Amino acid sequence: MKRAWREFRSMINEEVNRHERRTTSIVTPEVTKGILLLTLITTLFLIILYTSPSLPWFFLWGAVGVTTFLLIVNTAHDASHKSLFRSAQANHLALLLPFALLGIDGFLWGLRHREAHHPHTNVSGEDTDSIPNPFLRLSPHHQWRPQFKYQHYYAPLLYALALPHTAFFQDFEHLILRPLPYLKKIDSPSRAWTRLLMVKFFYLAFFIGLPILFGNHSLSAVFLGVAIQQIAASLVFVFTICLNHYVCETTFFTAHPDRTHLEHQLIASADWNPTSKLYCWIMGGANAHTAHHLFPGIPHRHYWWISAEIKQFCKEHSLPYNSFSFLEGLSSHFRFLKQLGRRPS
Repeated sequence: MKRAWREFRSMINEEVNRHERRTTSIVTPEVTKGILLLTLITTLFLIILYTSPSLPWFFLWGAVGVTTFLLIVNTAHDASHKSLFRSAQANHLALLLPFALLGIDGFLWGLRHREAHHPHTNVSGEDTDSIPNPFLRLSPHHQWRPQFKYQHYYAPLLYALALPHTAFFQDFEHLILRPLPYLKKIDSPSRAWTRLLMVKFFYLAFFIGLPILFGNHSLSAVFLGVAIQQIAASLVFVFTICLNHYVCETTFFTAHPDRTHLEHQLIASADWNPTSKLYCWIMGGANAHTAHHLFPGIPHRHYWWISAEIKQFCKEHSLPYNSFSFLEGLSSHFRFLKQLGRRPS
């Protein structure tokens, strides 16, 4: 199996390199898409700035939130794996800016994503996405609490707060606690704190300060608009990304499994509509999550055809492969919440 996987991986990398050699310009499809999304965000925000609050005005705030999320999954995510640009500095900037538009420190998110989530997928306490919390039980290895039996009902309310929680709690919590292994990658805590505070200041000044000072909007209207922006981005984020791991088909662990990286990722990850060019284009390949975990350094425009190859490889070698449609994944996620909400026997 190891030899077959090495040969398969080599074949994928060679095919990607062949495609990449044809692309000599730095303006790749991902960069073009990022420019378009950033232009759309700027246009929407200018309309917000210079028009009066109304129902469509608040709708525009939600559109800014959703478009910012799409900017993140289409550019910042690739940049965190150094696959958006050839330049390290350009990747760093492309990681920081999109996340800053939601008040999140992209540098810290990138560390969590690369150093904790990828190597320790679904490992309780090591994957920062699988740390126990008192509100939701997202692993069968987490302690059960009575309120969890209702979690499939109240989860969407918590999901609406996912990104503001990251921006205004998790970023600070992780830097303050500092026992998490991925934080050892931070060379200078003072520089990390400076960057974090600058990101928060930028977000508050840009999305609250500018509408009040230059748009003459009331503080209450702007606060409501920002809340809608964060909620819209959070709901789209959770109801797409959670299908990659928090479904009935995936496996969870108490410690790093005694398996190969391939075997680990195949049972810990799931895809939805992974071979669809359209979904991969919209979602930045986040729907083709198995391909991303197995080939994180490859630009997401390749994930649709890589997913088809992975599916065929798994079929030929009798390996598990989790894949479903978006609606099937959504249904599986709520069944997952309901199952984990039951008191363990």
